[in-house]
Amino acid sequence: MRPEAPQPVRVSEESDWAPAAVVSLGFILNAAIALRGRRAESDLILTACFALALILTGARYWRPGLALPPIGSAVGLAFEVVGVRYGIPFGRYSYSEFGPEILGVPVPVVIAWGVYLFVCYSAASSLTRRAWARVALASAMMVALDLAVDPVMVAQGAWSWEEGGPWFGIPLSNFLGWFTVSAVALCLFTKIFGGALPPRTSPMWRVAYMASFVPLMSVARGAAVVPALLAPAVGAALLWLGSHLDFS
Repeated sequence: MRPEAPQPVRVSEESDWAPAAVVSLGFILNAAIALRGRRAESDLILTACFALALILTGARYWRPGLALPPIGSAVGLAFEVVGVRYGIPFGRYSYSEFGPEILGVPVPVVIAWGVYLFVCYSAASSLTRRAWARVALASAMMVALDLAVDPVMVAQGAWSWEEGGPWFGIPLSNFLGWFTVSAVALCLFTKIFGGALPPRTSPMWRVAYMASFVPLMSVARGAAVVPALLAPAVGAALLWLGSHLDFS
């Protein structure tokens, strides 16, 4: 007896606004509490909000969404391990004291890959039904996020680059690496669950994507303030471009 193919999830454009709103709130609360110097509490609240959003997504909207953060974190970890040792595909860098590690990669970095990929893919899925377009848009959104992530975290002392680069000291190879890792993770996710993905997600996920820049802006200091402010503009431009392109 042949197993049945997974059926597409029947999801209206407005139906999954609740998890997107919870994630947006998590990012905003994270930034507000971090400004008071309570970083541990701010990260805990963001983690709790993201976990709640995942529960809502899996229970009420599209269950395959539960698999995206683990896939994103696993693929991100694999590439980070190679990157730390051999400088591929990001360039040569090293981590400082940034929490517990897995194979030399800080746990917060591993988690961030899954969280950011979930938010970016959900936002891209509110703009198009085409699988290839979702992967391309979400990967580009990840790069836009990293335009802020890397300068801010380097300024915070979380990691450092052996050689500088044109984007506020960050090499261009790093952004190519972010696009590559994101595309690989999302292609893997699409290959596994492509037949059971929602036709389109709520536009509220675009708000959640823009909210993901807020914590970075809240902790940016010195020279990192400029890229932290420019990156959201690039992200907004990608959302605008995605809403105006014909992917049919």
